[in-house]
Amino acid sequence: MTTEENNNLYEKKEDRNINDDVVINEKYIASVLVSFLKKLGWEVYQEVVVRDRILDILCVKKGKYWAIECKMRPSFALIEQAYNWKKYAEYVSICVFFPKSKRSIKNLGIIKKILYNFGIGFLAVMDDNRCVEFIQPVLNENLMYKNRIKLYEEQKDLYGAGSRGGYYSPFKKTCQELRQVVSNNPGISLREAVSKINHHYLNNDSAIKSLMKLIARNVVDGIVMHKKNGVRRLYLKESLNNINDNS
Repeated sequence: MTTEENNNLYEKKEDRNINDDVVINEKYIASVLVSFLKKLGWEVYQEVVVRDRILDILCVKKGKYWAIECKMRPSFALIEQAYNWKKYAEYVSICVFFPKSKRSIKNLGIIKKILYNFGIGFLAVMDDNRCVEFIQPVLNENLMYKNRIKLYEEQKDLYGAGSRGGYYSPFKKTCQELRQVVSNNPGISLREAVSKINHHYLNNDSAIKSLMKLIARNVVDGIVMHKKNGVRRLYLKESLNNINDNS
């Protein structure tokens, strides 16, 4: 493929209009893909946090994982991004926008060969709102890190893949549970609150040490810490005005 052909393969704009009602971007691509996957019987999780990385889509069926990265267009960087999930999931694919009226999979050239060589699948969202699987991923059972993936119900619908910044993480789950405990028990000590939640820290002492710093820095949204009689007690921020500051 010549440089000119490669440059013309995809439009330069990040968002593209099909008509007056639909804007093509990563979020749209992911939404069409999710509908396609659900029809195939996959349980779909979106924006899955694995340590310091975020996977666009993870599907689960009969104990098997399918990791999918979504972008507007195929690239070597996208393939590398997908390849890095092969130690986490039995199947790995990429998904891009691929208007049938202007392109053929033959135009992918070397990218298609790389996908075949690495056993990575190729999914495409067409300009008629269909999702097509051009290349099926190859089953890989040589997994090293599958147990590092933690899935939550909130990852199914709370944030859609491609939402640019929105995701549900173990830390957010910890904060969510902590807020609920504090709401039900205003003035609860930090130690007691930690003992009542399923947090993501190694142990309670580690959780107390970290959360104490994070609450003081206003990182844990909606919770404030007030020291009373030598004990650090937690309140929801909106109830702070009701606290007597004579501690």
